[in-house]
Amino acid sequence: MDMHDSAFVVCNTGVEDHLWAVSDLHAADGSPADDFARNADLFYAFANEVGWNHLVCVGDILEGWQASRRAIDGQYPLVVTLTTMGQGVRGNHDMRINPLPLVHREGNVVFAHGHQADPWNSRHRWVGRLATWLAGKLERCGLGWIDDTVVAETPATLDEAIYKTRYAPTLRRWVERMFYKYAPTALVFGHTHRAFVCGIGHGRAVADCGTWASADVPCTAIRIEPDRLTLVHVGK
Repeated sequence: MDMHDSAFVVCNTGVEDHLWAVSDLHAADGSPADDFARNADLFYAFANEVGWNHLVCVGDILEGWQASRRAIDGQYPLVVTLTTMGQGVRGNHDMRINPLPLVHREGNVVFAHGHQADPWNSRHRWVGRLATWLAGKLERCGLGWIDDTVVAETPATLDEAIYKTRYAPTLRRWVERMFYKYAPTALVFGHTHRAFVCGIGHGRAVADCGTWASADVPCTAIRIEPDRLTLVHVGK
């Protein structure tokens, strides 16, 4: 297994030891609709190397809109265990079967999934849920590319030149509210399936964990050390 740093931001995270933030595994039931299956072995190797107790789950760890918790537990019991370890948050896809809170804090770092900024998965969440349910049905019929198409227009960075797709204005406002409410030095989220780290001034930073459920997007994690956030690409 190969891991290489892609980008980092210097930031006083306040953590005593290193942590690894991961999101959007979408672990399901091993069926053709299980997008995590293609990267499951890689994730297990990664988790064994960095230490399961060092992982912070940033939502959508389980695909609760396409499979039951019992079915997921039968396929990926260690992944299900991650949602009971107390380090992390729940996302929109695992809301009903993930007991973690919506917001988690470690030192000066606040974790939240980020679907709260997406109107199609918050105020109008029935739309997102219906689309995911339908995508699962289509994948079971052999259209395995459908999920990657659904998330293709999500924002990639906070850079204004790129950050103008789908729900960009509401995501920016949500980020601002999270910093105002919790006063962290760093905000780590997921949901968009597009990983990045960037500084936003005054010693503060934001990071998106990316995903482990795509055939086209590299598997990624955010390494959190006392003095920095680093985007890490994980490969075979």
